[in-house]
Amino acid sequence: MGIQGNFMIMNLEGFCLFTPPGAGESFPGPPLQVMPQGVPPAIIHIQDLGGDKYKLTPVQHRSHCIGAFPGGSPKLLHLFPQGQGQDEFTEWAIEPAGNGEYEIHTTSGPGNENWTAQGGPGGMIELQPAVGEPGQRWRIVQTSQD
Repeated sequence: MGIQGNFMIMNLEGFCLFTPPGAGESFPGPPLQVMPQGVPPAIIHIQDLGGDKYKLTPVQHRSHCIGAFPGGSPKLLHLFPQGQGQDEFTEWAIEPAGNGEYEIHTTSGPGNENWTAQGGPGGMIELQPAVGEPGQRWRIVQTSQD
C-alpha cells in the first residue's frame, strides 16, 4: 500500500483515535480510545517498514508507538516506549477494505486480529478476530498537522 505521513484514524461512526491523558507518561498507561469529533484526535505518523508492515507513532508521543500485549485479555491498544520488549504487537498491516476504508491488524501472532472499536465515544480499541464487522473498519485521513 505504501502510505506514509501524518494521519487521523477514525472508525466508520466518525469517532477518532484518541490518546487519553496519561498515555505515554507511564507504562502501560490507559488504553487508546475513540472519541467524537471536537475532542482533539491523535495525529498518527504512519511509517512504512516495507513488506506490508507499518509502525504507528502518535506525533505528540514520538518516543512511543501503538501496540498491544499478545497475552492480554482483552488485547487493548496502548502506547509502548519505542524498543520496549520483544513480544508486543507493534507492527501493523493496513489493508484496503473498499470504499476508502481499511482494516488494521497484527502482522505477527495469528495475524488475523483486527483493531476493533468497542462502543461509542470513550470506547477502547481491542484486537479481535477478523469478522468484517463495521467496528473493524477505519478511515485514514492524511493531515498536515504534526
